[in-house]
Amino acid sequence: MKKNIILISGRGSNLQAILENIDKKSIIAVMTDNPNAKGLLIAKKYGIETCVVAKTSDKQKFKDDLYQKILFYNPDLIILAGFMSILPEKIVNDFYPNILNIHPSLLPKFAGLNTHSRVLEANEINHGCTVHIVDNGIDTGPIITQRALLIEKSDTPESLEKRVLTLEHTIYPKVIKWFLKNDPIIKNNVVINFKQ
Repeated sequence: MKKNIILISGRGSNLQAILENIDKKSIIAVMTDNPNAKGLLIAKKYGIETCVVAKTSDKQKFKDDLYQKILFYNPDLIILAGFMSILPEKIVNDFYPNILNIHPSLLPKFAGLNTHSRVLEANEINHGCTVHIVDNGIDTGPIITQRALLIEKSDTPESLEKRVLTLEHTIYPKVIKWFLKNDPIIKNNVVINFKQ
């Protein structure tokens, strides 16, 4: 069985969805950059080891500490589930393409933060989420799959966040389960053998 780690920063809603839908024995640790992350309680409820690498004013020390801790676990797969720090290049270089992220937009549109507000401001018709492999850009890695919804006239950033989260909680565990059984084939920056 592959050994995997999940990185979080906040409430852990995607962490919860993942742990409810995959073999929990494959998760050897949940790591966070936020010692107050509520997701740590979820990990502990499932009996999964937790690790905090807190951000400090010394950005390089944080990057070095995060790198060393990930090397310690030496995972087969790194799963970002609401992890709000940018991974240091040497982590990406060492573990690519075995790093997954879920992003709340239909990439390549609206990479980065505040996607729900930006989508509404742009008068988009559709919104959704994207699961992708992490590279050294900001939400630029090979796309595995996406889920979309129609934006309603009554939508606010808060309502869109809730609706998109529902999509995230459905698709991310499916991708992770598939990924743990397969080696991805990447062509033209897209994973081409994902079977749903």
